[in-house]
Amino acid sequence: MRGLLIGLALCLSFFIFNIKYTSAIDINEDDQESIIIEVEGNPDQHKQYLNTYHPYVEIISVYDELFNGLALKVDSNKMSRLSSLDFVQAVHPVQTYKITTINQHMRPPVKTMEDFQDNEQAVLPQSFNKTRYTGRGVKVGVIDTGIDYTHPDLK
Repeated sequence: MRGLLIGLALCLSFFIFNIKYTSAIDINEDDQESIIIEVEGNPDQHKQYLNTYHPYVEIISVYDELFNGLALKVDSNKMSRLSSLDFVQAVHPVQTYKITTINQHMRPPVKTMEDFQDNEQAVLPQSFNKTRYTGRGVKVGVIDTGIDYTHPDLK
């Protein structure tokens, strides 16, 4: 009986140590990738599924207006597991774009109207006023069929 209790205590302590050790492992930020997955169906349900069955995935945001999807942060070596899920339609990497600043010496010179007058392909607004077309005598009719109050965009 004493041997059984010692064996049980060792197994229990190993189990507790294993849980504490795995939860204390610090995930290196460099190994994680930010992605957006396009999903089929309700993205909130897929969020719950990922929280339950894939706890290594950090869910950043849920998208359900323009398209159904989730913004995720996931370890690079576990990316293939996500792309193989049935509800995942596409995986898009998150890209960051930066603007370049232009200093005074890089700016092109400002052009004036005189710079364009010799260019045959340039059409200047004042040239439209020199035509014989005035619009006098032209009647414009607009046929409006009304508003479709049942249209989903007008809720």
